[in-house]
Amino acid sequence: MRRGHTLVEMMIVLLIVVFLVGAMFMVLSTGRPTWGMSEARAALQLELRKAMLRITDDLKQTSINQTYTDETLSTSFPSGGNYSEIYFKVPASISNSTGAISWDSDAIGYAISGTTIVRSDGGTPTDISSNITAMNFIRLANDVIEIYLAAQKIISTDRGSYATIEANLTSAVAARN
Repeated sequence: MRRGHTLVEMMIVLLIVVFLVGAMFMVLSTGRPTWGMSEARAALQLELRKAMLRITDDLKQTSINQTYTDETLSTSFPSGGNYSEIYFKVPASISNSTGAISWDSDAIGYAISGTTIVRSDGGTPTDISSNITAMNFIRLANDVIEIYLAAQKIISTDRGSYATIEANLTSAVAARN
């Protein structure tokens, strides 16, 4: 009858446990940077979606005839042009009897300042989104405007190096008649 384990048996079990722990450590350590990059990519895409929603909600209120490519509202938004900023007016009121629209005197504008989308509306400019590398507006059809946003973020990894995360988003919105 045996009452215990031999030293050789204990060393074999210990060696197997060390290999299993080492394998688990390798799996977990390689998955951690991937998790961080996925988290950063999701945050960047959320930032783009929030900015796109704000821009499209504003543009749905305007008429293509009240859309301009410059802050002075002197250049109409031509078809086929590709512009990095846009300015437009929104209705102040609509006549119940005639349906005539009176337009707000202050224009809403979207432009990039550095890597930030800035919304201006006659008052204090508001930062809408950061880490933006490109913003383009293209008039596609009679009243359709395509919006393209691109963003980039540099994150540090666990091993002291850096990784670049990029995302982009395109949407089209129809301005009112």
